[in-house]
Amino acid sequence: MPTTNSWDFPPKSREIQLDETWSFVGKKQHNCDPDDDDRGDAWDFVAYDPEHRLVLAVIPGSRSVENAEAIVAEAKRRLGGGTPELITTDELPAY
Repeated sequence: MPTTNSWDFPPKSREIQLDETWSFVGKKQHNCDPDDDDRGDAWDFVAYDPEHRLVLAVIPGSRSVENAEAIVAEAKRRLGGGTPELITTDELPAY
């Protein structure tokens, strides 16, 4: 018997929002010693579908061009290679 699922995959997202959120681990970056590899600033790049309240992808790491490109690529992969009608960002040049 086939399994039924209430979620379409890939999702039919018409809009996605790309953004990054900042936090810190242990202490803020400016208070870290050079040896504090596991502490300091932490960023999460997020691809979000506001219509369906769906988080498409999250890429944790530094605020870098590579992670911005990775979130775009992962969102595209999860959308089955399709492009939504609208993509909004905070105008981070890396997007």
